[in-house]
Amino acid sequence: MILIIVTAGKARGEKHVKRVRRTTLAGIAIAGAVSIAAACGSDDGETADAGALPVVATTTVVADIVENVGGDDVEVTTLVGRETDAHTFEPEPSDSAAIADAALVFEVGRGFEEWLDSAVEASGSDAEIVTLSDSVDVIEASEEAHSDEEGEAHSDEEGEAHAHGGEDPHVWMTAANGALMTEAVADALAEADPENADAYRERAAAYEGQLEVAQTEIAATLGPLTDEQRVLFTNHDAFGYFAAEHGFEVLGTALNSVTTEGADPSAADVAAVVEEIEESGAPAIFPENVANSDLLETIAREADVAVGPVLATGALGEEGSAAGTYLGLLQSNAEAIATSLEGS
Repeated sequence: MILIIVTAGKARGEKHVKRVRRTTLAGIAIAGAVSIAAACGSDDGETADAGALPVVATTTVVADIVENVGGDDVEVTTLVGRETDAHTFEPEPSDSAAIADAALVFEVGRGFEEWLDSAVEASGSDAEIVTLSDSVDVIEASEEAHSDEEGEAHSDEEGEAHAHGGEDPHVWMTAANGALMTEAVADALAEADPENADAYRERAAAYEGQLEVAQTEIAATLGPLTDEQRVLFTNHDAFGYFAAEHGFEVLGTALNSVTTEGADPSAADVAAVVEEIEESGAPAIFPENVANSDLLETIAREADVAVGPVLATGALGEEGSAAGTYLGLLQSNAEAIATSLEGS
């Protein structure tokens, strides 16, 4: 049996839906607003704790790891919010101000935050950029996840090229990689704030222990699935690390990309996806928490399959939800996949 995961663009009217254009004019506009945003402070009037190390995390997943390691010794500003697509995020002046004030900026890297370099340059920040994907064994994106013949770049509807080097940036999708990223966070914080180095390393060790437990529990959750059932067909290529860790095979992707960017598929593309779903015999297709589900629901109706539970990929779910923490994201995804495939 095959699990189908189909995504579409973020709903119109939601925040952060455009990519930053790397133009001099945009950089000047952001930079010119930094001093104003910094002087005004945060929207709720709160300021950083006295003595806390100011750091920036690009995504909610990264922020959760940093907060677990940093504790009260860091003040974390998260750029891309919950259930928001980092691929299509556009920084605001307040984000640039936070980057300007930060001692460290934690990113996933590997092209996941294509807008970050421009935002850092515009802010005038001299913060150290900590690339967490450098701490793991990065895998190549599937062959289908590239639109050019060499698998080095893709272009959006306006013709702007985006290089990914063929690498899959979704490194956080396994607990094992999460533990490696946690260690990298601890190393960076300890170097930047030696006075609290022991505390960072102690918290990191405790969190790595939780991730190890989660890894064991996830393996047990997926345990009943046979080898034949461990087959994934995805639209947005976000499950490469999950597949490699847990013995799944990723057959291909409908969007042909490791990002959610680009125009919606054509009617012919949709028809092809429907045909693939029907031929696979998959019982359900799954929406993602960073994408609009309207197109997916249309495809499900045409293919006569169910719309499964929402899987959390590029961002944490709402606070208090099953995927509201990084550990919860990993575990809730595994449970949804196992429940959908077990017994098929």
